[in-house]
Amino acid sequence: MEHSSPFALRFKLKKGSPFMFSSFTFLIALAVFHIITIYSSTSNSSFLLPFYSSSTRLEFGALLLYGDKNSSTNASTRTSFPATNVTLDDEQEKILLVVDDEAYQNTMSHNATAANTEAIVADVTEIARYHKNNESSSIESDAANKTKYGDDGHDIGAYGNAAVDEQPVVEQKSCLLALNSKDWLDKPRYGNEPSNFSQNLLSSSVGFSPLLDHLEDLLGHQKICHERSLFKSLENSDVATKDETLLIRMWKIRLMYAAFYHHQHEHAVKEARDRIEFESSPSTQNNGHSNCHDDMKKYKLGSFDYECRNAKLIVAEIRNTGIGSLIKRDLFNIFMAGIALNRTVVLYNSLGKEGFWSVPWKLSSCPRRDYQCTFRPVSGCVPLLEEIYNATLIGHKDIEKYLNQFHNPIVAANNSIAAPPPEDESRVIHYSDPFYNFLKISPKFLNELNRIAHSIIDELDPGDGRIPVLRKAAEEISSDNDVKSFKKFDHEYSDSMISFILYFLRPREDKARLLEEFMAKDLPEHFDSTRTLGLPFRGSDKCNQESECLTFPTYMKLLKSRWFEEEGLHQGHSNETNVTANIIVTSEVPNIMELARDFSTNELYQNKMPFHINWITNTNDVHQANGNSNRPILTEGTTADDVMLSILSSFKLQMNAAATIGNCCSNFHQTIFHLLRGGCGLHIDNTGQCLQYRKESIYQLCCDVKVKRSCVKRRLLRLRKEYNDANITISGVEAKLWEE
Repeated sequence: MEHSSPFALRFKLKKGSPFMFSSFTFLIALAVFHIITIYSSTSNSSFLLPFYSSSTRLEFGALLLYGDKNSSTNASTRTSFPATNVTLDDEQEKILLVVDDEAYQNTMSHNATAANTEAIVADVTEIARYHKNNESSSIESDAANKTKYGDDGHDIGAYGNAAVDEQPVVEQKSCLLALNSKDWLDKPRYGNEPSNFSQNLLSSSVGFSPLLDHLEDLLGHQKICHERSLFKSLENSDVATKDETLLIRMWKIRLMYAAFYHHQHEHAVKEARDRIEFESSPSTQNNGHSNCHDDMKKYKLGSFDYECRNAKLIVAEIRNTGIGSLIKRDLFNIFMAGIALNRTVVLYNSLGKEGFWSVPWKLSSCPRRDYQCTFRPVSGCVPLLEEIYNATLIGHKDIEKYLNQFHNPIVAANNSIAAPPPEDESRVIHYSDPFYNFLKISPKFLNELNRIAHSIIDELDPGDGRIPVLRKAAEEISSDNDVKSFKKFDHEYSDSMISFILYFLRPREDKARLLEEFMAKDLPEHFDSTRTLGLPFRGSDKCNQESECLTFPTYMKLLKSRWFEEEGLHQGHSNETNVTANIIVTSEVPNIMELARDFSTNELYQNKMPFHINWITNTNDVHQANGNSNRPILTEGTTADDVMLSILSSFKLQMNAAATIGNCCSNFHQTIFHLLRGGCGLHIDNTGQCLQYRKESIYQLCCDVKVKRSCVKRRLLRLRKEYNDANITISGVEAKLWEE
């Protein structure tokens, strides 16, 4: 059974319904479907549409056309529920499941694309045509039918009942019933978005070859990184081969990235292997693949859905907040807990029943209304809805208490004396408040990543030349640096944080293609990255709330300084008098390009710049005027999915700069810097520079200014001392910058 709304009604079609098709009935059915479609698109019942797959369209169409003699509900009443699930017997499966295989798989996610009227009419027409062509046999006498079909109603061929005795029936084993529990197959599940790319990778690494032999494919999931970035370039670059420390660090990040994947898919891989073995088993009479495929249709199972019967799960709802904060705090907390507790992470949104309610993720607008509108599933494991509803609640403090004990070296060295994990006997636990605070990176978490990394390396042939470097890289995992800088930006230098961000920010195949198209359009012909500066500009709701802000000309004065500090970047253009530099500017501020053009046309500024400016921006940016998903300001026709894609395209575009500055009060800018430090950008030397680390007080912006007013006062005092002016204001200092 596919994931269904708790509000949806269910009906059953019974085999052998005598209701006969007529052209008049068919026209009535089509009219009703038009009414349903209009009603669903305009009324408050639109929450039912996400669960309306193409398979459901066929089944519901048959309900209208052929009726249900055993149902007391009439057809006109049933048409009010477009999310109706119909349970079919074997013969009806043959008749109704006539959709294309690929199309079927693309609609078997827990929230498939809502049907439109034309698709419904086409499906119903196809069913009608099928039965119209066989109408003559449908009106034969009962005796004639038994001669043709046998007593059980199944076609036995041209030789009548005698053929049954002459050809013994070989009973086919049920693929999924042999591998999965009937309970899981029958009940509503929180299914994954179908993913052929992920499915192929999963199938290619199900115990037949080492995961690291498929690392190129696995790294290929990460489409935000530049294709020539050090993270994705498995061929050792000149930089890496000359710097062993850098080479080992890059392998450390890749190994942790692979460890996140292995942890999240280990149980799904085993189940995928079992499906493959079933399909190739002699007992299936060379019909195993068809058997499994038919079972997946029968039980409405998506192409990337696995029960993971032996896995323990930790489930959590994705909070509605800015993407930077969500990734760096909530999601990293959840995955740290999942790996330390040896539980597979499952993320959800948009669920509801009496006593349990989960809101849609506001950075999504596809029918699922969760992170899979944009990103790949974090795991192939799919729990029942009732398992999510009934999961044991675990609070942040319980998880923090368990993880913090391993900071004691004695406990870390001897896990047997550690307190047991919270609710260890429960198959599913629910992390209720991962947003509460940052978890300190625990040795338990790092040691588990280290263990997984070594197990992945153990799969390789002992003669593999990569092993010595891989072993060194794996050992570096346990000593991951979580020391806070003097500005106290959490996990700023943590490679485990970087690896997690690289793992989570893997866009779906369709989104990845769009990102590539966007960047190809935005970068000019003959683009020279060595003359390119990155300027992610954060304004709007950030200013005077979470951070102080600077004017646009002040940012440009800093870029001028960076140009000389980098000696005209990597081609030594600092002494040239007629040189053009690219500036990649991305922002949620709607008028950002107006600010850029105003600067370019200001003679005072231009005469003091060491280069001509070629502006590059994300032309697909929706400029939602807000970094918080709860307060976006969108133009007509712009969706939340567009906002999320805009965010990812800004990330991707910034990977092309040779030097980047940003305000580290912004988690969004910190995320860009994490990607750059993970080797995701085109230039490995570009690790980003926080304004707060500049020596000039004017750039040392204070964070959380609503609650940390003392920081603002101290900064102003420093500026007055530097300029020897007891009355100067911050805006006055910004004006003086261009007088120097």
